[in-house]
Amino acid sequence: MNYEDILEAMIASGIEQPSASIMDDTIRAMDRADIDPYLMAMTFIHAAGTVVNKTLPHEELLHIGKFMRKMGDIKIRAAQTKDMINTNGSNQNYTSRD
Repeated sequence: MNYEDILEAMIASGIEQPSASIMDDTIRAMDRADIDPYLMAMTFIHAAGTVVNKTLPHEELLHIGKFMRKMGDIKIRAAQTKDMINTNGSNQNYTSRD
């Protein structure tokens, strides 16, 4: 893994430097433990979801849920677009009708 690229992407996405640096240390430790990158991501998502579920009032939890659904849709479209680019070798704008 390229930790510097991951760290830069985290900061560019709006994660503050101290938080990104702490997560970077965790990513490095999980990599040394030979944890699959996909499992790492799922672990972070599960941990974040648990914090949100246990700490936010119902109204805020509902807003976070809607936000996370939107972010999930964006990630799915990005993965589909990347798959289309890798498959076709071109930069097509792919949108699913799901």
